[in-house]
Amino acid sequence: MQNLIARLKQNPGQVRFTGRDLGEDNEEIYAKTLGTTVEQLAQLRDSQII
Repeated sequence: MQNLIARLKQNPGQVRFTGRDLGEDNEEIYAKTLGTTVEQLAQLRDSQII
């Protein structure tokens, strides 16, 4: 996780967004970037590969 660089006493910083969840974009990457079909994704999930 990211940390704050400056640590101020009167105006402490905060982390507002820690990033997207791990694997949140997997389906988009598999489908759009790699060209994996819905059937192929289902087969990979059934085989516990993904």
